[in-house]
Amino acid sequence: LYRFNDRSTQDQTPAKWNDWLLQGPVPGAWARLLGHLALLYPRQPAFRYWPQSIDDPQDPLSEATANLIKIIDKECLALWPTEVGYVTVNEGLLDAGDEPVTLRDALREAKAPIVYIPQLLQQRAKKLFKDRVLCPRGLCTFLNRESSRISLWCDQTKHRILEYLLSDPEFIDYDGLELFPFQDGNYRSIKGCTAFVHRDEFERDLFCLEDSRNLNLDKLSAAAQRVLRDGCENSTIHPSIRYRSANCLRDYCVRTVFKNVQEDRDM
Repeated sequence: LYRFNDRSTQDQTPAKWNDWLLQGPVPGAWARLLGHLALLYPRQPAFRYWPQSIDDPQDPLSEATANLIKIIDKECLALWPTEVGYVTVNEGLLDAGDEPVTLRDALREAKAPIVYIPQLLQQRAKKLFKDRVLCPRGLCTFLNRESSRISLWCDQTKHRILEYLLSDPEFIDYDGLELFPFQDGNYRSIKGCTAFVHRDEFERDLFCLEDSRNLNLDKLSAAAQRVLRDGCENSTIHPSIRYRSANCLRDYCVRTVFKNVQEDRDM
């Protein structure tokens, strides 16, 4: 910077020069530096090399962060670190800031492109990411593109991801994901089929011959079990997930207990 401490009101040349540097060349050079670091260390966040002074009128670099983010946005630079490497705004999801450690671990195994931002940059980053903040809908969009990898996850990761998707009662577009644990030990999607939730242990034992259609609630947390049962009770969950009715008992017995009995035979 040229004569930065010069406060002369007569000669505005130093101020204009410095302003030009801080508006263009300096943020541009900073972006190139961050891009170089992203290539060298693709799994390491580089936020400690970002401008650290924000909204400080006494610091000539106080606007450097805003100008740097403008360049990153305009040029769509992959300078946002995730567990799978650096991504652009359109490729990543900004963390909401309140995710528990268990969910973060699950998202890591799922290789979800979640961008974890230091508190200092949270507000500016939210303006840039807009609606691309981590939520069940946004995560599900990513998972639908990577659905073939779900079978590679450990059971705990499947449970945590499913519980997170179920946490938003207004969102039900998760039916195509093979995240649902069934009593037969398999994980399947609920798309195009019916998955039953048992009200209690008696009902679970009563319909034990059809485990391929019974959700295994014991695999899920108490909170997720309540969500499923409340959703079935109030019809506020995906229509493929529901309680059994009296007619279900009749159909179940015909398909299982009496499947080898001729229809015209007296009982």
